[in-house]
Amino acid sequence: MGRKKIESLPLYPESRPCHRPTTRRVIDLFARVQRHTLAYRKRRLQVLVTELTRLQRRLLRLFALNPTTYGH
Repeated sequence: MGRKKIESLPLYPESRPCHRPTTRRVIDLFARVQRHTLAYRKRRLQVLVTELTRLQRRLLRLFALNPTTYGH
């Protein structure tokens, strides 16, 4: 956050600002993300991933991860 000059992120209930997020707080933000793989005869047919929120996508970008490929 410091390198990107981000003062806080809305990680607390009611989107209150969090100035120093803990690992636990970040993990909790992704707790409801699910990934399901539909397969037939050991062949992957489709991967279903929970749609990410704007905040989740922002955090992934801060970690230098591509939100469009997250979970795939």
